[in-house]
Amino acid sequence: MKLSKTEAQLIEKARYYGGSYGVQTCYGRGPGGGRVQYGTRERNAVYKLVERGLAIVTNVQPWQDYNRGYGQGGNVISFKLV
Repeated sequence: MKLSKTEAQLIEKARYYGGSYGVQTCYGRGPGGGRVQYGTRERNAVYKLVERGLAIVTNVQPWQDYNRGYGQGGNVISFKLV
């Protein structure tokens, strides 16, 4: 089974932190009206690890932040290696 670079990095970070780690996704608009998006690659890698039976998702925490007319939201996904 060949892991992607992102999957391998997530496994290494989880091992460093005692077998658990979390990733954050974000989407929305920034203060200048520009689009903000990050974390989708890491989110997809976490769910690939779950599909392969290498990890389990322990918590998914949604978040939102509205400030001065723009808004951002996303999720914090915690996982544990099995």
